[in-house]
Amino acid sequence: MYNNIHGTARMVMENAIQRLWLKDNLILALGICPLLGGVSTFGAAVVMAIIFALTMIMMALVLSLIRHLIPVALRAAMILACAATVVTILHLLMQTFFYEYSRITGMYSYLVAVSCLLLVFAEEEWLSGPVPAALKQAILLSTGVCILLVLIGIVREYIPLHLLHQAPGAFLLLAFVIAGAQWFAARGKQISSVSA
Repeated sequence: MYNNIHGTARMVMENAIQRLWLKDNLILALGICPLLGGVSTFGAAVVMAIIFALTMIMMALVLSLIRHLIPVALRAAMILACAATVVTILHLLMQTFFYEYSRITGMYSYLVAVSCLLLVFAEEEWLSGPVPAALKQAILLSTGVCILLVLIGIVREYIPLHLLHQAPGAFLLLAFVIAGAQWFAARGKQISSVSA
């Protein structure tokens, strides 16, 4: 019974890692890089994470609801228009109700609209599946990205290393996180092959 529970827990963990890393680190890195510019502190990371998560969820909902109305030739244009509209609405709401937080991210919040994570998932998942599946995938992906952004924001704010506070510091941290995830995944495969 212990082996069954352990095997199930390991499968859930591997599935979560695959969802978070999209089985392709290049897509993850390219999708998160536009967001890293505004992640210099813990507060900025939380604001960017919330903007990203709300954008993902709202886009998944809207695009999956109107997927039958969008011609194939106009899909890319509709995805970009939807992303830009959602991000603009969120930024205006932040400026109205949470002005200090909108000043933290500044223009970087608009970069969420051109994240290739949104574009890839919109094209492959949200425009081809039902609403519940689209929302589930948006929540899973945005949760993983939010955890990553907040982790990078915490490290950049609280570790007194000058390099981390410069512009390349966030990209260096992202590289370390991806390398750590790869090591963790490889270690899990080694353990599962030894136990089998």
